Amino acid sequence: MSAEASIQDELYKDLIPGEIGCRRLTSEDRDLMVDLTLNHFLPREPICSLTEKKSPGKMGPFLRDVYTKNVIQDNASLIAYDIKSGEAVGIILGNLHRVGEPHPPVLDKDIAPMARLLDAVNVDIASYVGEDVYLTIALSTVKETHCKRGIMTAIRKRIELVAKELNCGYVTSESTSLYTQLISSKLGYDTKKEIKFAEYVDSVTGEYFTKDIDPPHYCVKLMIKKIN
Repeated sequence: MSAEASIQDELYKDLIPGEIGCRRLTSEDRDLMVDLTLNHFLPREPICSLTEKKSPGKMGPFLRDVYTKNVIQDNASLIAYDIKSGEAVGIILGNLHRVGEPHPPVLDKDIAPMARLLDAVNVDIASYVGEDVYLTIALSTVKETHCKRGIMTAIRKRIELVAKELNCGYVTSESTSLYTQLISSKLGYDTKKEIKFAEYVDSVTGEYFTKDIDPPHYCVKLMIKKIN
């Protein structure tokens, strides 16, 4: 069996045997991706939910039309689904990047502070990933009805096989949730940079943009894992 065939076999194994399956995100899943992103990721992700609270109605269109725009074409995303019902219960979206590629600015003044924070945590990324193509976890979420079953840990582990299949040297994650930070650490990610929400000052507005994020979330971390 070739290495490629072996990866394919492992990629589509059940995340939880007999209960939760795994498949690739395709162009037919666009509406499903948007639903999981807007109705399950947005309300619970610390920075996005804060931005939505400050500027109602802005985050949804940004996530739908800008942030996830190239996700499907990169073919680096997975869906977790209930094997019996077929219901999609979780998603992990990956984007492929290379250091030095064009990085379009975020022009919306209400969204820009979030983008600048993510730029700040990625400022030294070239020193960690070199010239390799790398996979960035754009977002991941599991429906609240299916939390605490190990689905997030399993799908974050499984994305490593996607990275390997696509010849990525690293997987990176801008982790803002304490829970994903703990999961990523458990999976062997190294924390390369950390910015505490209570201390971060936006470089343009001078505002303590993230000071009101509710605990237990307290920082954004750039977390990286080398793919062998």
